[in-house]
Formats: sequence, C-alpha cells, structure tokens
Amino acid sequence: SWAAYRWLVKRLGTEPAWESVDDLRRLVEPLKPLRFVTATDGNHGRGVAWTARRLGVDAEVFMPRGTVSARIEAIRSEGATVTVVDGSYDETVRVAAESLDDRAVLIQDTGRPGYEEIPRWIVEGYATLHHEIERDQVLQHRRPDIVIVPVGVGSLAEAAVRHWRSSASEDRPLLVSVEPLSSNCLMESLRLDERISLPEGDGTIMAGLNCGTVSFTSWPILRRGLNLALALDDTWAADAVRWGKRQGLISGESGASGIAALLALVKDPVLREAGDALGVGLDSTVLLYNTEGITDPEGYGRLVDR
Repeated sequence: SWAAYRWLVKRLGTEPAWESVDDLRRLVEPLKPLRFVTATDGNHGRGVAWTARRLGVDAEVFMPRGTVSARIEAIRSEGATVTVVDGSYDETVRVAAESLDDRAVLIQDTGRPGYEEIPRWIVEGYATLHHEIERDQVLQHRRPDIVIVPVGVGSLAEAAVRHWRSSASEDRPLLVSVEPLSSNCLMESLRLDERISLPEGDGTIMAGLNCGTVSFTSWPILRRGLNLALALDDTWAADAVRWGKRQGLISGESGASGIAALLALVKDPVLREAGDALGVGLDSTVLLYNTEGITDPEGYGRLVDR
C-alpha cells in the first residue's frame, strides 16, 4: 500500500492533500485504465490486490505452480485476476515483469538492476511493523536481546535490519534470519559472499519463503546486518505451527518460521551451539515476526491434527 501511494505521488508530481481513501480513489481516476501487477507466493500478492481494490484499479497477480487453491482464492476474493505460471517463484517474477504494458505498474518486492525504487518503498512500508513494536508497552520496558526474522526475497528482513541497526539504544539486539532449507538463497549467498540464485528446490510448506534469489536491493543490507543466518527443514516449521496452536497463537507455516528457528536453536544438537553463542536462555527476550495467519486451511489442519 505504501509503495502504491508513493508511486501515485510520483506520477502526480506532487504530494496530494487527502483525508480518506475515497480522496485517493478520486486522484487515481484520471490515470485509469490502470493495473497493478505483481508476482507472489501468497501474502504480498494479496496485499497488492487489497490495495488495488481500495483504490478502485485492476490487479493482476502471477503465482507459481503448486500454489494451494486457498491462497489463490484469497487473492481472487480481493477482486484480482490470478495467473498461475508453470514455473518457480523466480520464473513467475520474470513473467510478471514481462506482462506489463503502458497501463500497468509493477508493485514487486523483488528488486533487480533498473527496478529498485518500488522495492525500496515496500521496505519503507514495512516500517509500520516497527512503529507498532516501538509502541508496545512490554518492549518499552524490556528491549529484545534477539530478533528472528523470516526471509523470502529479503524485503521484510531488510526492514528489520534497517530498524534495529539504526536504533539509538546501545543494547541493540542480535539479528537472526530464517529460511527453508530447500530455498536458502540468503544463507548460501552469505556463505559465498555474493548474491546467487538457487535452482528450483523440492518445495517447502513455508510457501511464503520459497524464493530462489535475494532481492538485489536487500542484499547489501542483509550482507552486513545479520549476526546469524539459519536454514531449517519443514519438520521444524510443522513443530512450530503445532507449538503455536497449543499456546493459542494462530500462525501459518511461513509465519511460524521464527518460532521454528527458536525451537531449533534450543533443541537441535547441531544448532544448540549457535543458540548458546547468541545467549538464548530462560532470561532472553526474543522478538519473532509472525507474518501469516492460516493461508492454507487444509495443510494447517493436517499439521495440527497430526
């Protein structure tokens, strides 16, 4: 929504005066026919579709093969057209970019050379999360020691790094990223010290994180901003969903990735050393980002019933 608004301001050439979304709809009217286009594994595309519906413009969302029907229907429920691409997420991003005409604008969170402005606006929009965190009464009295953030293409993680690394507080938290083992493009890029693309993997229940390439615009920030990068197999995500359900926390498989990382740092014999190095313990304050509800009801049901 923030990226779409910044694009509108740039297109109008001035910051408009407005008080409601209805005012913005009237400002958009002379630009029609207009179409917002994006590629997504689920959540980002629904956000773009929701924004388009509020502004009264069309939306076309491209999704990779294997996307569960519930995520497709959730985006269609926002009034968007959904096109399923016979390929991976990276291939879907390419197809979406190639579909543009002079009445379409790409609202994509994956940056590439020559397409950098809108992904940066999307990262700015994620700052909303951090304004909410800073207002939280608990964290006003006890700052997090460790922050665990999920990584798909890296835009949300970039926003987290920018916020916590720019904090005026001297006790800045340690920052940990978490990815699926089958699509750990950030961890492999960090290991090789260069941004790489991974071939299409076997898939993961953490569908929102199933990306093969870190965003061009996020890579420089993530490269120097993290203390630890983790990649986990799906069993940890499944355990995290069930653990969350027992605590009354409803989270989809991607949203539960932060819980999965914390469980692994405490319980996994290989990762426990990393957990000890971070200082994970009973007195730790750990902040997790849960960015997803139940976006796949059938899959969620199978996990929690098992």
